[in-house]
Order: sequence, then structure tokens, then C-alpha cells
Amino acid sequence: MDRLIELGELCGYYGALLTERQRSLVQQYAYENLTLAEIAEREGISRQGVRDGIVHAEQQLLALERSLRLVEKTRRTRAILKNLSQLACRWGLPDEAQAEIASQIGALNQLWEDEEEDGV
Repeated sequence: MDRLIELGELCGYYGALLTERQRSLVQQYAYENLTLAEIAEREGISRQGVRDGIVHAEQQLLALERSLRLVEKTRRTRAILKNLSQLACRWGLPDEAQAEIASQIGALNQLWEDEEEDGV
């Protein structure tokens, strides 16, 4: 996976656990795709200071993912939900049963989306 995408995803899950400064640096770098020099100018610090802040934050985010594995569990859960949805269609269940299964799968997907929006 692209490093910036992964960094942004990790920040989405664990960013609230970073300092305000670290979170700001990572968000500018990963979400806004700003260069270290652009961030340094905005923040009034050196390019090296920006780099050090991002590297330290990234190390913290990776350590959190190694411990908690929320990103991995989310991906696996979504794959399982997708498979369940496909199985429900293939089993030839009555329309009413398929609709109920689809509704429950949709509710689980919405739960994950709500969690991500909340920064989890």
C-alpha cells in the first residue's frame, strides 16, 4: 500500500492519540499532500522539524496498529461481510430473507463507517 495512504488511514484510526502538533503535521502531509517545505513554512518550523515530527508520529501509529490491529480487523470484517452478502444471493433464499440479511450487513457496514468518521 502507498505509504501516504497507509499513514492517512492510520491517522484516521489512531490520530486522536497523537499530540495536536503531530496530528496536524501528519494530516497536512497525508491528507493535503503538502511537501515538508510547505508544511514547515505554514508551521513556522524547519523542514527537519516537520520530518522528525511526522516520522515520530508514524512510528507511534504503526506501534498502535501492531498492538490493536484495528485497520487489519476492519479490512477483514468488510471482506467477510462482502462474502456473506454474495452467499446470501447464491443460496437462493426467499426474497424476504435476503432482504433481512442485506439489511443486517448494511447495518454492520454503517457501524464501521460511523466508527471511521468518529476517528476510530
